[in-house]
Amino acid sequence: PATVRESTKKKVIKAMNELGFSQNTLKLPDAQSGIILIIVEALSNPFDMEIATSIIDTASTLGYNSIIVVKNNYTTHESYENLFKNVSIAGIILHTGIVDPNFVKDLQLHYPVVMCSDYIENMDISYVSINDMVAAKVATNYLISTGHTKIALVNCNPSFRYSKHREKGYKQALSEAGLDINENWIIQLSSSNYFPALSYIRQMLELPERPDAIFACSDIYGMAAINAAQQLGIKVPEELSVVGFDNTSMSSMTNPSLTTVAQPMAQIGAQACELLIEKIRAKNASNQQIILDTELVIRNSTCPKNIK
Repeated sequence: PATVRESTKKKVIKAMNELGFSQNTLKLPDAQSGIILIIVEALSNPFDMEIATSIIDTASTLGYNSIIVVKNNYTTHESYENLFKNVSIAGIILHTGIVDPNFVKDLQLHYPVVMCSDYIENMDISYVSINDMVAAKVATNYLISTGHTKIALVNCNPSFRYSKHREKGYKQALSEAGLDINENWIIQLSSSNYFPALSYIRQMLELPERPDAIFACSDIYGMAAINAAQQLGIKVPEELSVVGFDNTSMSSMTNPSLTTVAQPMAQIGAQACELLIEKIRAKNASNQQIILDTELVIRNSTCPKNIK
């Protein structure tokens, strides 16, 4: 400001705008600060909290502190600029589904960045995740193998990459088994909140033709499916089998306990944190993409269809 005239500044900004460049005032990373920023989608989902806890514990072991911010509270570039003005950050872990690719590219120009659980496809960025399509296909095939032919899907926000992949795996399993895909049995929810899920699942179970099994793409949805069925007098698993996703602590607390796809949450968080710290300590560290295995944990919310 002391050496550049206002008229010159306006010319530079005008040229930047015409060429598609954005003004950028993000601070440079401070590796000495020892602070990792964790951006999460929400704190209401136990899955997000278990991942964040793993990141925090790993960071602490390696001598770093952590700050968690909820993405919905930071929706603009300016909101992050204000945050970074007040806090010196060594690196960032993005544990959130819907992220503007341009914003992530912008962050990568300034900070070491690792995506955790979800990631942006076709972007050169480090991430730790699972194969959501394969996991969904395994869950659906399990229901098919136990004699179920009317299988519903309760899915999360269709804008999430993993939501699209889980739906693809579900539909692929049905198609390969020669089963019809009933769009009336596919629910897309905008959030991971329990009560909207309960309401939508109950409406589906009140249809003249209802499913005999539900593949729920989170344990919250799985719990909602069990409770919706019980409210309507539908026995789980005798009349309706339910499979969840994540294997959070609540999955073993439901009645009946929830069959679910287990994500290695502790490993996802720990490896994401280790990748980030490697990038902080070695500025030229190459990006790495790590895909971890899942496991179907069979509990009491499913049974073969012919068992009464």
